[in-house]
Formats: sequence, C-alpha cells, structure tokens
Amino acid sequence: MKKKILYVGNCKNVHFRRWFAYFRSKADLQVLTSRNCSHKECRRIGDFIPYRLRKLSLLPKIGFVLRAYFLRRFLQKNKFDLVHIHSLFVFEVKVGLSNQLFPFPCPTIISVWGSDILSLQSWAARFVKKVVLQKADLVTATSKLLASETKKVSPGIKKIEIVPFGVDLKIFDPRKFKKPKDGVLRIGFFKHLKPIYGPDYLMKSFKVVLQNFPNAELFLAGEDRGIQEDLEKLATKLGVSGHVHFLGFVENVPKLMSQMDITVMPSLQESFGVAALESQALEVPVIASRVGGTGEVLLDNKTGFLVPPGDTTSLSNATIKLLSRKKLREDMGKLGREFVVKNYDWEKNSRKMEDLYQEMFIS
Repeated sequence: MKKKILYVGNCKNVHFRRWFAYFRSKADLQVLTSRNCSHKECRRIGDFIPYRLRKLSLLPKIGFVLRAYFLRRFLQKNKFDLVHIHSLFVFEVKVGLSNQLFPFPCPTIISVWGSDILSLQSWAARFVKKVVLQKADLVTATSKLLASETKKVSPGIKKIEIVPFGVDLKIFDPRKFKKPKDGVLRIGFFKHLKPIYGPDYLMKSFKVVLQNFPNAELFLAGEDRGIQEDLEKLATKLGVSGHVHFLGFVENVPKLMSQMDITVMPSLQESFGVAALESQALEVPVIASRVGGTGEVLLDNKTGFLVPPGDTTSLSNATIKLLSRKKLREDMGKLGREFVVKNYDWEKNSRKMEDLYQEMFIS
C-alpha cells in the first residue's frame, strides 16, 4: 500500500510541481495550498472547517486555532504518514505553527528554499521560523550555505540534510539542440526581473561588451516583477536597446538556454543558482556573482567565472573574455556538463529525498 503524504506549499511553483510529479506515482499525494487552482489533488485549509464555523474562522486568532485544530483532525482521519512543507513563506509558516498548537500525528519535513531564510530581517520573523523549524522531524536545504544559515536561525533543529534542486539531464541535454550559426553572440539572463538579481548591473556591463562585440545580443528571460520599464529606459539611455530582448516568461527554457553562448547571473543574493546548473548541463558556460551558494554550483575558472557582486567592470571583462575565445567556451561547457552529471542529477537528488522519506516512515 502506498504511503499517504501531504504536500504543503505553492502548488503553482515550478519546483513544487517537480517534486509532486516525481512522487505522485510512488505515494498517495495530496496537496494543501493557499492558491486558487483547479488541481484535483489540491485542498485549501478552509475546506476542513465545518460550514457552521466558517464565519468564525475569519477572525484572526480564533480562526488560526480553528484551522490548526481541523487540520490535525484531517490528518488523523485520513491517516497520513508524512507532512512535507515545501518552503517557509507566510502560508507554510502558519501550517508549521499549527503543528506547534496541535501536533501532527505523523512526521514532518520542512524544505527551505533560499529567500525564505536568507531574506529574514525582523527578529519576529526569525523567532517564528526558529520555532517552526525546531518542531520539524527533518529539515532539508538546497545548498551547504543555506543549511548553515538555517541552523543559525534555528540552532535547535533536530536534523538537517542537503537536497539540491537537481537538473533533469534528459531535458537539459545539449544533444537535443543546435546552436544558431548566424554570427550572433548570445548572452542569456534567466531570472525574474527583480533588483536582487542584478539585471541593471548586467545592462550596464553589456554597454561595454557591445562596444567590443557589435554582434552581441542580450536576452532576458523572466517575468517582470515591477522593474522592466526602468530597465527598458536604462537600455535606451545606455544606447543598447536595439540589442536587448525582454522575453518575459519562457515556456521552453532548455531550447532557449541552449542557444546562448554565455549565461550571466549577476545576483546580489543567491541561495543556490538553478539557472547556473541548467546552463552548465547544456554546455553553456556561466558568469555569476560570488554570492551565497553560487560557489557550490559553479567551478570558478573551470565551468565559468565568479565575479564580485555589483561590479560591472569585472562582469564585462569576464563576458568579453568568454566571447573572444570560442575554444574556452566549448571547454568550459564540456566541464560544466560533467560537473552537473556528477553532482546535480535530478534523479539522484530525488532518490535521496525518497530515502529520507523512508527514514521518516520507519521512525
């Protein structure tokens, strides 16, 4: 009989969906989410509250107690074997606090993803997450850096394991794609358009790059988070707008990424760096800021270059170096693929999570 697991998190998040897709055939999975969606496996916490108490549940304090109580009843009635909370943002933290008020009748895993830990500023947020993390039977983090920072937030964690967001090597396979042979040098940026990811620094460095390589083009693939208009104005001001392409959300990331000559990650904060791994898997060298976990997912001077964050001169110099040496790009690309295959294979990472599930079931 399949084990029953409750996934908690944003059911529309790409990483959440990957975990769900992998385990849906191995376990009886249900999802608790705060999102309005049409997924048949998804439930909202208000669904567990009897209709006669729904209005009462809208009151802040009483509502929290009611949701926590009926969530525990739901877990008991359906005999869940495990609760896995994916990330620790507002909704997930509330579910974690429910475990404090009315302890879950089964083991709990919390997976921290990055900004849910690294962006903590207020003492109140740190305290609440400290309490939630200490209650979990197991915590997983995507990188060594994130594991270290999580233990600083909550020193009393029972157990913490590193399980990266690996790369599906069957999808990110360079043999499936052909690079264009039109003489254009393509530079890719694969993040949401947010200040923390440094697209403005990339734009400024691209001005220098374009002066050296008039055939260079910059492609920004990521949803606008409120700064695209400012970036477009900056591109016009710098005189590079004719060579900059804002693509928004891209459905087929592997195809687009494989066409790049370089991927650039000028982030000011980065817990892991999935785009760096995906690019290397496609034999595309990467230039990234030396921040957070990027040193774990990129071999400096071997599969790409690490540069100081916010340093447009270093960023443009590294880009010019790679664009001017095709053989170097090819060599770094091959080493990058080998590095990802050895350390960040999605199948291997998923099996590690599966082994951790088994440990929880036994305990």
